[in-house]
Amino acid sequence: MKDLRFVLRRVRAGLTSVPRRPLFALCLSFGPTSHRSPLVLVASPSADIWKWHRRLGHLSFDLASRLSSMGLIRGLPMLRAEKDLVCHLCRYGKMVAASHTPVSQVMTYYPGELLHMDTVGPARVVSVSGKWYVLVVVDDFSRFSWVFFMEFKDEAFGFVRDLVLRLRN
Repeated sequence: MKDLRFVLRRVRAGLTSVPRRPLFALCLSFGPTSHRSPLVLVASPSADIWKWHRRLGHLSFDLASRLSSMGLIRGLPMLRAEKDLVCHLCRYGKMVAASHTPVSQVMTYYPGELLHMDTVGPARVVSVSGKWYVLVVVDDFSRFSWVFFMEFKDEAFGFVRDLVLRLRN
């Protein structure tokens, strides 16, 4: 297939499609070649720092503000980062698993008071029933364990909810 060229009249941009299996790479050219700085293309401009935080792959608020104030990215509006802005998705993504210190005595008074849970997976090989993930639940009082096999990791909530309802009865 030959290179295809598309011209967007409103933006005055040249798009060239180059076949690269299995995708097509689009080569963009805007104006003179002397403007080789990064460029932002959006459907609707906005100076909302939260929107730009998400658009730029959860870039830190301070860095997004500095990039806009220094004019390093064409099309990026002036952004102002307020103090103590916290993105719950960024915070959640930076959490790491930590081990707890072993306890020699049981700290609970009845079964089902405290449940320890962990998800494992995806497994290297899918199970016979097509499951990739495992949810392990251990009762702190009795050390009784439940093991649930899941096709997707987001099924864990349903298993935990059903187990808690079963333990209440």
